[in-house]
Amino acid sequence: MTPSKSKFGQRLRKQREALSLTQDQFAKAAKLTQPHLSKLEADIRLPGYTTIRRLVHALSNLTGRPKCDVMEALLQ
Repeated sequence: MTPSKSKFGQRLRKQREALSLTQDQFAKAAKLTQPHLSKLEADIRLPGYTTIRRLVHALSNLTGRPKCDVMEALLQ
């Protein structure tokens, strides 16, 4: 497992938990399945372009933060 892969899952979980959302709630907001989100957070999968867009869009809508700020927080 590469460090960047591990960091992505950790950052994603941190963002979701900061919103007090379950995986199921956040997966629905991001138009993903809960098992897919679980694999992302557990660093079993890396997201593709479409998945990243969905995650950023959902986090931006849920937090009111600009998409560029959300993207930076997830991908740094």
